[in-house]
Amino acid sequence: MVREIMTTNKTLTQLDLSESSFGQAAGPFIAESLKTNNALVSLKLKNCGLDSNFGIAIGEALKVNTTLKNLDLSNNPLKREGSKPIALGFEKNHTLKALLISGVSFHKEAMLILSEALKVNTSLTVLDVSCSLCKTIYIRRI
Repeated sequence: MVREIMTTNKTLTQLDLSESSFGQAAGPFIAESLKTNNALVSLKLKNCGLDSNFGIAIGEALKVNTTLKNLDLSNNPLKREGSKPIALGFEKNHTLKALLISGVSFHKEAMLILSEALKVNTSLTVLDVSCSLCKTIYIRRI
């Protein structure tokens, strides 16, 4: 149902699926639909059980999506395999204004990529890495 909404609805600008239990099943489909969705500006997926497969898919979507402004992935077990693609996607994205990854186990390599991207990114105004499971030294670089 969510996939259908995101691919066919041309007016929905905000979607909050936080605390939903769709998790691993629908996550990659949601991310994939962001590649073509031209309306959604805010997507909240806090604590949905999203795993590294979702991280890979959303990372690819961030590279091409030009409408999403706010993304909340807080408290999802994305792990190393999922955090690096998100950071690489953010590196290519120039429209995201808020990235919330509080409580996400962002790997140190992903944090380094994120910190380098922030040096040239002019769109991001909010970055929440609180309670993220990463070394303090990498947060300081940001």
